[in-house]
Amino acid sequence: METETLATALTHALNLRKTHPGASAREVLDLVFEGQLISATDADWLQGGNIPVEARVLIAAAFDQAMTESEWLAWLQPSADPALRRSLEIVWLQLIYPQFVQRYK
Repeated sequence: METETLATALTHALNLRKTHPGASAREVLDLVFEGQLISATDADWLQGGNIPVEARVLIAAAFDQAMTESEWLAWLQPSADPALRRSLEIVWLQLIYPQFVQRYK
């Protein structure tokens, strides 16, 4: 999958989640990424902080069992405490991001 396609797929997933609020984040991502593979370039793009906050929240909702979607959304905002945002970046890079890439690679 090319990076532009990945960005488009994430936008589609966000729109689908809005129109189908009863679907879980994992169900939405599975539907959108069915049959599509994330390449090493895509993985680098995801890890590099290029992914929009809303897409990170969707992915975190699908793979994080400890925090809620609303917690991720609040704590990733630019107005959140910088130390907290840095801590969340570590959680993203070490726990959430690898699960997402592993599932769809």
